[in-house]
Amino acid sequence: KKNIQYSSKKKAWFDEHGNMLPTYHIEHHTPERKQPVNTQPNATLTRTPN
Repeated sequence: KKNIQYSSKKKAWFDEHGNMLPTYHIEHHTPERKQPVNTQPNATLTRTPN
């Protein structure tokens, strides 16, 4: 006996006209704009000119 694994990778769905239906849907995520919390630069992290 062989242990056969079943895969649905190559399945496709078709409509009544024979056109292949998509197997995915596109979803766009647009994040909301947020204001910066701290706008003052940290003095210990700024570079000093040489």
